[in-house]
Amino acid sequence: MLIIDIVTITYNNHEGLVKTTESIVKQKYKNINWIIIDGASKDNTVEYINSITRSVESNINITITSEKDNGIYDAMNKGIECSKGDYIIFLNAGDEFNSDNVLSSIFDNLSISPALIYGNYYRETNNGSLSLVKAKPILYIYHSLPTSHQAIFYKRSLIDKQRYNLTYNVSSDYHFTSKLIKKTNCIKNKNYLIVDKTISIFEYNGLSRNNLPLLYKDAFNIQKEIFNLNIIFRLLSYFLKYLRNKVL
Repeated sequence: MLIIDIVTITYNNHEGLVKTTESIVKQKYKNINWIIIDGASKDNTVEYINSITRSVESNINITITSEKDNGIYDAMNKGIECSKGDYIIFLNAGDEFNSDNVLSSIFDNLSISPALIYGNYYRETNNGSLSLVKAKPILYIYHSLPTSHQAIFYKRSLIDKQRYNLTYNVSSDYHFTSKLIKKTNCIKNKNYLIVDKTISIFEYNGLSRNNLPLLYKDAFNIQKEIFNLNIIFRLLSYFLKYLRNKVL
C-alpha cells in the first residue's frame, strides 16, 4: 500500500486546523503520514496539535514542527524535508478533503506511478458557498495551474531535492509544479494522471487571491523562466487572468 504524505501549514489558525484535522482523520485510507508545520503560533494551535497526537487513529503517523519560518512556502519546504512517503499533497489549515474516501478512491487500486495526479476541487468563498472547478488539461500549465494546488498529489521521489522558490511570494506553487512538469518531460511522456474526482475544498481568500497583481506578474516571469514562452503568449495569458478574476 502506498504511503501518502499530507503536509499541513498553519499559523494562528486554530479554527482552520480543526476543520482540516476532521477531514484527515476521517479518511478511510490506512497508510497516511501527516506532517504539520506550525509557524510558532501564538493562539492555542500548539496545544491543539499536541492533543491531536493523543487522539488520532494508529493508521496516521504524525510529525509536528513548530518554529518560526519565512512564510508559507518556506514552511512547505520544511514539509518536503520531513516527507518520506510515495506521494505528497499540501492541505493547509482551513482546507479539507472533499470526502472520507478521496484517498482510497485514488490509491487503493492505482497500477501506475505518474509524476503527478490531480483532479477537481471546490472553491469555498467567504460566505461558505462552494463552487466546483473541474481540472483542466495538462497543457493548461503554460497559462496557470490546471487545478488547485490542494488537488495535486506529487510523486515524492521526484521532488525530494526540489524546493519552493521563495522569490515568488504568491506563485511558488505554480513555479514548483511547472518545474516538475518540465523536468520530467511530463507532457510528452504522458507521465501524469487526471482523475475525475473532487479532491479538496479550499478557502478562496488566501495568499494568492489577496495579491492578484503580483500573482499575474510572477506567472508572467515563470512562463519565461521555465517554458521560455514568447512575450505575446505571456501578455495574452496575463490579460486573460486579469479578465477572468474581474468576473469571479
